[in-house]
Amino acid sequence: MAEDRLYNQLPCILITAKGYPDIATRFILHRLSQTFPNMPIFALVDWNPAGLSILCTYKYGSISMGLESYRYACNVKWLGLRGDDLQLIPQSAFQELKPRDLQIAKSLLSSKFLQVRLLFLNFQSMWCVENIQVQF
Repeated sequence: MAEDRLYNQLPCILITAKGYPDIATRFILHRLSQTFPNMPIFALVDWNPAGLSILCTYKYGSISMGLESYRYACNVKWLGLRGDDLQLIPQSAFQELKPRDLQIAKSLLSSKFLQVRLLFLNFQSMWCVENIQVQF
């Protein structure tokens, strides 16, 4: 999206974190959301456990930060595939989950905090049962 200069066609601020967000990226996004409270914030992440974990880091904070975890959290909306979209994807796009992906999925599923807040649990359970993921 950055290479295609999406921002020239759609007025937006494009942040590419390339994986788990560092504290500086989360800080600037949090600050933007506080300064411009009506500005929507969207996250486009892979449809796999790591993608959901990245989204949760932006939305709820980092578990490793303990009590400070919420400090840089912001109201991020998920932009991307949902489980219902899988029927539109060719089988050749699917990959098996790697052991690390399964570990992340189990960690997300075991979090009481996330179980209460996420509507994605069917989505997550599907990863563990079907052992699949989609990446583009």
